[in-house]
Amino acid sequence: MNKLFEIQTEDVELCWRAPVKSVSKVSDGCNEVSGHLVVRELRAGVELTHVWRTAVPESIACIPDLTVGPRLHEQTDYRVYARSKAGKRIDLLHADPNIRKGLVTEDDGRLIFGTINFQSEVGFSKFALTVDGKPEFEFELEVFPTKLDYKSDYEQLVAETQDYVSGLVFEYLRSTYKLSVPLLEKQSSTVEWLLLLNLVVKDLERACAFISHRPVRGFTRERQTVNADKVKRLDSMVRKSIHRGSGAGCESDFIIGLPVRERLPSLKAGATLDTPEHRWIAMQLRRIRDRLIALRSNELGKAHKTERRLKIINDLRSLEQRILMLQQIEPFKISSESPPVGFASLQLLSAPGYSECYRACNMLSLGLQIEGGPVNLSLKEISLLYEYWCFLTVVDLLSKATGGQVPVSQLVRATSNGLEIQLKKGKESIVRIEQGDGRRIEVTYNKSISGDQILIPQQPDIMISLEEADWPTLRLLLDAKYRVSFDDRYLARYREPGPDEDAVNVLHRYRDAILESNTESTIGRPKRSIIQAAALFPYQETIPHSYRDSRLWESLDRLGIGAIPLLPGCKQYLEEWITALFSSGGWSIADQAIRHQAAERSDDWRIAASEPVLIGVLNAGAPAEHLSWIVNTKCYYMPLLRSHPRQLFVKHVAIYSPSAIRKPGAVTHRAKVSGIEVKPRSQIVTSWPSGRPGDELQVVYQLESLELMREPVLNLADDGKGRRVSSHRWASRLSLERARTLSELFLESEPEWRLYEQLRASGIMFKLVPAAPNSQTDVDSSWRTWFEFEGGMRVRHAGANGFRLESIGMEPLFFPSVQLVVEYIRSVWSRLG
Repeated sequence: MNKLFEIQTEDVELCWRAPVKSVSKVSDGCNEVSGHLVVRELRAGVELTHVWRTAVPESIACIPDLTVGPRLHEQTDYRVYARSKAGKRIDLLHADPNIRKGLVTEDDGRLIFGTINFQSEVGFSKFALTVDGKPEFEFELEVFPTKLDYKSDYEQLVAETQDYVSGLVFEYLRSTYKLSVPLLEKQSSTVEWLLLLNLVVKDLERACAFISHRPVRGFTRERQTVNADKVKRLDSMVRKSIHRGSGAGCESDFIIGLPVRERLPSLKAGATLDTPEHRWIAMQLRRIRDRLIALRSNELGKAHKTERRLKIINDLRSLEQRILMLQQIEPFKISSESPPVGFASLQLLSAPGYSECYRACNMLSLGLQIEGGPVNLSLKEISLLYEYWCFLTVVDLLSKATGGQVPVSQLVRATSNGLEIQLKKGKESIVRIEQGDGRRIEVTYNKSISGDQILIPQQPDIMISLEEADWPTLRLLLDAKYRVSFDDRYLARYREPGPDEDAVNVLHRYRDAILESNTESTIGRPKRSIIQAAALFPYQETIPHSYRDSRLWESLDRLGIGAIPLLPGCKQYLEEWITALFSSGGWSIADQAIRHQAAERSDDWRIAASEPVLIGVLNAGAPAEHLSWIVNTKCYYMPLLRSHPRQLFVKHVAIYSPSAIRKPGAVTHRAKVSGIEVKPRSQIVTSWPSGRPGDELQVVYQLESLELMREPVLNLADDGKGRRVSSHRWASRLSLERARTLSELFLESEPEWRLYEQLRASGIMFKLVPAAPNSQTDVDSSWRTWFEFEGGMRVRHAGANGFRLESIGMEPLFFPSVQLVVEYIRSVWSRLG
């Protein structure tokens, strides 16, 4: 462990050490920033006998008043050792109890040692050491981020988060109060927020000036002492004074039977500016000025005074002075009291000047009181700050890419204390972006996904849902991961730094775990809805465009899972990803989804089952010559048969080679049909004589190149013998690609192959008996192959009627599914023993 600093007094000593291996950083920009260590005595008479720190010249490392010190980093284990010299009990205190979780106290409180890890908190952190419960000294450290450049990335991250929030406030107030404020940029920022406040203050100044020249006065009754003969109205005060004999001067019988003094107290009516309305405006001005002072003090208290921050400070100071001038206007200056509780006034809502003042005060109060979310977030929690910033950046880039407007009312809510940003860890926040073409994009933060289709509840950071006509909802996932791996093994595998492998594995889990059923039907298994998922991580490439060579970037398009670097100065990859996806139609986006190979094979075979295949035979007298003619001319012909309508819809031709050419006979060649013609036999030129009339019509198939099949379909039955093949037969591309024997070749449809597989998997013995090649239509399914079982039971596919089961002495039975057929056969066999 490397020693970072030591602090000693006459009663206690403390030593702080760092791991021997220095903390690796993606960017070394923070090397230009010095660390921070300030030590202060807390007890009268305490003397710092020894203070030493690294990262400063040895000659000044022991000066106690020095504020420079070593840099500490987040997510690093530091070893701390503190010992009492005088046998007294000591303790090391911190405002956050979680910081001290790794410390152990021994020797009856005289020894403290252990580990301190700041996790993902950055910024200033203060500790205090006590001796026998009394403060001895305190020291303040600064914790730096390990994955960000402290001078640029971190400050820019904070600044952009504040800009997003200020922009949301700007848009909310502008839309709520129907303001017409010109925008310099599409994205509202802190500058525009201050512009809005300046415009509102101008409105407030005009309204207050109008009120000062034409105030609406109230009426009041002031207590006065007047001559008894001047009293014109016997109000309650006069009556009480006469009854009690109070007042001034000598008594006289002014009223019969009652002595009355010469001077009596009375209420005199008059006009006044101290009205509830003026009190309400004065109270609002005080609150607005107090808030401006607090904001300016907060900005002044920040360590790094950038040009941007100095401008904000000056603007806030100017606004504060303007509000102070308004407070000096007479109707508000004399209003020292607050308005009544629950005060409401039509004068404030409708009177000239007052209504404008009411609106401006409300706007300023809302605009200055931004609560919740990133604003109230302690900027020490950099991982959470990064998560918030990622969400706001995604919303911003989506609105730019799609041309949609961000509905700020979904992120900003007006409360009694001001405006609240509804973005909090663990709480779901939804932003919906409407596009003019009927598309709707929904961006959800902290989406909680559960239900009957979800075995284990899932909660990704950011989910983007695209709703488009005629398409199910297409979803994309983004997970903000404030972790970066860049060790040698990682770089060798992925070629560039990236998130931890566990973070990428989580994306695979999301894609497999988040399932949805068809909203129009509850029938069938749930399906995946996640098209792509990416981890966002804080990294900026050192060589331009170098991250394009990363496997994590390449895999995003190829596998649908990957990672995207994202920092304030590196948004181009996320912008490119968003633009490429959301400038495409639903079909193109759906093409990005990774399908299971079994599902693709199943779909392909369904298509293959609908493609007719002609099993062609060769001339019995010259089979080899006929095959050579087919290869050379790329043609095959057969008589036009009225009972075989599929002749004109053939997609493929397969050639059966008889035993005269090879043993055993087999279907050996196949070709795709490129065209179909019907012509007389006399127009087809062959080297062998035709035994058919010259005017007999033939169907001529124009073929693409005739190819040898990788696995020929053998003419072998269960007994090892072949059967005679002398006429054309029909099959499908499904059976042609799957069959290994001639009997399997005539299983043309998907249901037949499903039954074939299920029977074999169930261990049920059967044999295939192809029917004669008669008229082949879906209405008449007698040409389909029979599945025959012991005991005289047999089954075949009967088209729209399902499966037809026949047994000796029984009427035929029909079953709608393969599973029911197999269950019935099993039940029969179990009864027969």
